[in-house]
Amino acid sequence: MTHTVDDTGDLALAVNPFDPTFKADPYPVYARLRTELPIHRSALGAWIVADYTSCDKVLRSRLFGKDFANSTFFDHLTSMMGEDMPPFLGLGIDGDARPFMLTDPPEHTRLRGLVSDAFTRSTTTSMDDIVLSAASSAVRHLEHCTDAVSEVAEPFPVEVLSSILGIPDKDRGRFSEWSNLVAGVLDINFAIPKEVADRRSAAIEESIDYFRTLATSGNAPEGLVRRLSEVSHGGDQLSVDEIAATCLLITVAGQETTSNTIGNMLITFSRHADQFEQVRANPQFIENAVAEVLRFEPPAHEAGRIALEDCEVSGANITKGDAVMVLLASGNREAVERGDTFSVTRPDVSSLSYGRGIHHCLGSALANSMLQHFLRELSQRYRSIEVAEPINYKPGMGLRGPETLSVAVSR
Repeated sequence: MTHTVDDTGDLALAVNPFDPTFKADPYPVYARLRTELPIHRSALGAWIVADYTSCDKVLRSRLFGKDFANSTFFDHLTSMMGEDMPPFLGLGIDGDARPFMLTDPPEHTRLRGLVSDAFTRSTTTSMDDIVLSAASSAVRHLEHCTDAVSEVAEPFPVEVLSSILGIPDKDRGRFSEWSNLVAGVLDINFAIPKEVADRRSAAIEESIDYFRTLATSGNAPEGLVRRLSEVSHGGDQLSVDEIAATCLLITVAGQETTSNTIGNMLITFSRHADQFEQVRANPQFIENAVAEVLRFEPPAHEAGRIALEDCEVSGANITKGDAVMVLLASGNREAVERGDTFSVTRPDVSSLSYGRGIHHCLGSALANSMLQHFLRELSQRYRSIEVAEPINYKPGMGLRGPETLSVAVSR
């Protein structure tokens, strides 16, 4: 049976990612949704998909795409909120080629193939040494920082990404500033002040111009920018605008999701000290522990899709052009047995956090490397982690991570 907000009452209305109370602990609402309303039309104008089977089906299906510009969802959302749309990469970049994650086949097939080739070659060259050095420095700083988000979780991926991209040393200060300003543009945040939104929009333009210039300079250092300008499939190459859009996308996605996960990791191990002790005593669990953190407290709670044609999902009739919000964090709790329990020794951790199908996260291997090195350094250096509660989470529609974090560590 298809449900709408008219016949589902308070439960459907409880799914409000802009509500700080919901953001602080959405999991009880998710649990009820999976039982009572696994798929329904929400007050936000999008379909909400909450159960694991339906989430997996939508993510894998070629009947759903990511070309959000062809949906009326955002018009409905801004009308409902009574505000203009904040800077959001999901609607593309004015005047430039779209990032590959916002395209569908056949355009997506071409772009992702070229980008994947360049990205794989760039991230396999001395990646471990780069990540290990940055992780070690970040973990050591936990002893002295006042805010683990702005001083540890956010700078760590920026340092790694600047090396992966091949940003010259003289430009890394500017790159760090841009990264901090554009962070969050993969999410929708109506709470952002106008002056911050203006600075964010300016940073997007400046970074795009910078990547264009670096890609066409002829002397870009070894790294992804250079690889993207060189990669060719049967004579087909990326345009300068496509290179710039891709570099911006990787900067934003790599910084925001990784920093959120590190913040969530610190919170989770503070709340589950016995599991941190398991990792300390058994370093062979580190890879599994990272996968479990991503399942239990993912950096993104929602993944948006657009119906490319009329279709049916779990009894719901979805119309071409409808927006669908896949609740990754809800599906993750149903992906394994005892899903509400955090266990680093859980065998065969399964989650939706990196997506499924053709839009599976291109940077998942790099993200796993960063998170595993961070946790290894963390568990080797410290006996315990304690974060100050309650946690204030960043405002926004889809991403979830702490806004600030006071952390006490002991050696």
